[in-house]
Amino acid sequence: MTFLELCNQNSYTKTAQVLNMTQPAVTQHIQHLEREYGAKLFHHYGKKLILTPAGELLRQAARTIAADTQSLKRMMQEGGKKDTQWRFGATLTVGEYVLPPALAWYLKQAEDAHVFMTVENTVTLLSMLQKGEIDFAFVEGYFDKQAYDYTLFLQDDFIAVSAPNYIAPKQSLLFEDAVKLPLVLREEGSGTREIFERVLLEHNMNISHFSLPYQIGNMQAIKYLVQVGCGITFLYRSAVKKELQEGTLTELVIEDFKLQREYNLVTLKDSLFSDRYYEFANLLRGFLKKS
Repeated sequence: MTFLELCNQNSYTKTAQVLNMTQPAVTQHIQHLEREYGAKLFHHYGKKLILTPAGELLRQAARTIAADTQSLKRMMQEGGKKDTQWRFGATLTVGEYVLPPALAWYLKQAEDAHVFMTVENTVTLLSMLQKGEIDFAFVEGYFDKQAYDYTLFLQDDFIAVSAPNYIAPKQSLLFEDAVKLPLVLREEGSGTREIFERVLLEHNMNISHFSLPYQIGNMQAIKYLVQVGCGITFLYRSAVKKELQEGTLTELVIEDFKLQREYNLVTLKDSLFSDRYYEFANLLRGFLKKS
């Protein structure tokens, strides 16, 4: 759609190149939309384009329509069956540690269902959602709640862990003491990383306050490095449940740190299929709460 491409490119020239159109044709298309809806869609500041409030409203609606069209096409290709194909994303903790048992249970109940799950960080998943590459996402991090529809899926404790005996047994810490220890953390763009950075801001700190911050883009690698004594990390309890039970990691008691965070199911605003996505999430949540 010309309008959405212009929103992405912020340039009539680039939009024309991407869509293999002339620049006047792009301009005419936008002018037609403005006449159709009776509202200005862009403010022009030199060569810079800024969406008006009306333009932002149209962008949200256009994204949803484009994504719903893709979903409808897939359902029609499946013979009109609504509940046989699920295309969604999940952030790392949710996708690797929370959802698998529930998905295994669901697939045994619905043998003709097809699940396509992408595991990525929050930023990437929201981009995929906007492009219609996935229909919904289970997200652990912060996101613009004005730009999407969402519902609470689950809650989880955000905790600090280390190797056993990395510090004195049963020793409690203050957050300022934890900062003196080497830190192993996720990459920028991950929900886990953003949550931790916001915790630091609340303590008037940032990542640079840690003596040795290591950035690792793989959860298993992070846990391994912590298990062998390379530092501490902050993760969701569900991500380290197995290691805590086996005793290869231990929870650090930090007196002035206690945090519980949400996993949300996120969809595009006003999707025709939101209820369908919520029903699927409710099935999975029901299993997880019983297990």
